[in-house]
Amino acid sequence: MAKKNKIWIVRACSSPQAGGGHMMRSISLAFFLKNYIDVHFILDNDGKSWLPILEKKGFTAEVLKFHSDKPLIEQTKCVGVLIDYYGMPNEEIFEWKNRCGKLAIIDDFGDAPSFSDFVISPSYVQERKANNINQIIMTGPKYALLSNKYSQNTLQNYNSSNIKTILMSFGLYDSKNCTKVALDALEKTDFKGKVQIAIGSKAPNLNHIKKKIAKYNFNIEIFEDLYGLFDLYSKADLVIGAGGVSLLERMALGKPSITFVVSDNQKKQAEWAQSLGATISFYLNKDLEQNKIVESLNSLLSSVIIRTKMSKISKSVIDGKGALRASEVIIKNI
Repeated sequence: MAKKNKIWIVRACSSPQAGGGHMMRSISLAFFLKNYIDVHFILDNDGKSWLPILEKKGFTAEVLKFHSDKPLIEQTKCVGVLIDYYGMPNEEIFEWKNRCGKLAIIDDFGDAPSFSDFVISPSYVQERKANNINQIIMTGPKYALLSNKYSQNTLQNYNSSNIKTILMSFGLYDSKNCTKVALDALEKTDFKGKVQIAIGSKAPNLNHIKKKIAKYNFNIEIFEDLYGLFDLYSKADLVIGAGGVSLLERMALGKPSITFVVSDNQKKQAEWAQSLGATISFYLNKDLEQNKIVESLNSLLSSVIIRTKMSKISKSVIDGKGALRASEVIIKNI
C-alpha cells in the first residue's frame, strides 16, 4: 500500500488517569504501521502531554476538546482506525468505523463488537472465534504490543546473583498508591540496595511518598514522567509493578517480578503469567495481608534459582515482536 495521502487513525485513551498503557501499546503498533501508511492520533482533552512524544516519533495528532467532537482529519484519506479505549459505547465505535473504514480494536475482555475487522487480544490467552466471516483475531502473547526495543535478539540471560536494584512502577498515576504498599513490604525484609520508582509527576500520592523516603532503610530514586521504561528495566534485578503492559515488558526482558493487579483488565493476564511461573501476583483488596507480599519478597531476594527460573519462563513466552506481527496482518488485509 502506498503511504502518501492515506491515513490510519489511532483513538486510544490518553487521559493521565489511564496510566499510559493504552497509549504505549498503540504507539508500539503505530510505529510499524507507519512504515506503510501515515498514522494520526486522536487524543483526549487532558492527554496533551503526549503531543511532543508523538511528534518526536513522526506521528501527527490532534486533541478533542469534547469526547463527541469530530476529528479535523479529512475523512476521505482514512483507511482504518485503531481503538484502545475502555467503556466506549459500540455506537461510538461503529461511528469511527463508518468514518474511517477498517476497524482494529484492542480487546482485553473478550467483548469486541462483532463488526470489528481486526481484534487484537494480547492479554486474552484463551482461544477465540471470529464474530463474522471476515473478522481476523490476533490472540495471546505472540501479539503483545511492545516497543521494538523489547525484541529478544538483543537480550542477555538473567545473571544477577544478588539483587542490588529493584524497580517499582505502577503507571503514571498510581491511584491506588501501590508504590507505598510495595515500599512498606520491602521495608520488612533485609534488603539494603537501591529502589528506583517510575511514576508521573501528577500522581496524587507522589508528594506523600517523597516525604516518607527518609524512613526507609534502602536508597530510593524517583524518576518522573518517563516515556518507556526499557532502560530502567534493563538494569533492574527485580521488578515490582502493575499487571498491564508493563508485565509483558518485564517478561520480554526476562525480569523476575511481583505483580499487583490494580484493575479488572489486568486480572486474566496476571493469573496467566503466574500460572506459568513468570511472576507472583497479588490482588490489592482488603483481604490482602502485607506478610504475604513480604514472604514472596524474601523468597525472591534469597534464591537466585527461583529468579533465574522465572526469567527463563518469561523470555520463552514473550519475544517482543507482537507489534510487528500485528502490523503485518493489518497491512496485508487492507
